[in-house]
Parts: sequence; structure tokens; C-alpha cells
Amino acid sequence: DLVENIIREIRRMYPDVRLILVSDTNEAHFEFIQKEYDILELMDHYVLSYKVGRMKPHPDIFKEAIYLAGAIAKEILYVDDRSDLIEAARTMGLCAFQFTGHEELRTRLKKFNINV
Repeated sequence: DLVENIIREIRRMYPDVRLILVSDTNEAHFEFIQKEYDILELMDHYVLSYKVGRMKPHPDIFKEAIYLAGAIAKEILYVDDRSDLIEAARTMGLCAFQFTGHEELRTRLKKFNINV
């Protein structure tokens, strides 16, 4: 999977970059995913709807991600495949773009000085 490869490259080449998963999920589903996909071990934090008590696009889920990132919103890149969530993230001040392909993701990452 190309996204998984990009995440692995970021973790290897840029160990100080914080990787945070923001997901609408429930506890049982997340536990299953953790067992099946070792890529989640590379994440620094998880912002999970069942723990936050809110689902995307509620501002609280984005506020939690911003807090865990330890950065100001405009320094955070948020990627999602849903345009409504991109707009919600932008209203919170995040740099957000809709995932449409791997090459575009690499191009966007370069704007954050991440060359993978």
C-alpha cells in the first residue's frame, strides 16, 4: 500500500514529525485494526471518536489533535478523503487537503519540507 509506504518513510526519515491518526471508530473496531495493521504502531497519538466523545467534523476532535500535536493549527497538515472534513479542518485553522492520490500527497508533503 502506497500510503503505508509514505508513512513508513516519514517515520524513518523524519522521526521528529508527529503522526496522529484521527478516526471515527468504536473500541472493538479499533482493537481489531491495531491487531491487523502494524502501521498503527508508527503513530504518535490516536484521536478516536469513541474516546473524545465526538465524531468528525465536530471541532472537539480537531482540538484534541491540535493539542496532541503540540503545534499551532497552521503548522499541522491534515489529510482526509472527504471534502466536508477538509473544510471543517480548515475552519479550525489546519492546513488541510483532500487525498486524491499518492503523488499529490508527496507534493503536498514537500510544502512541509517532507521529501518522501
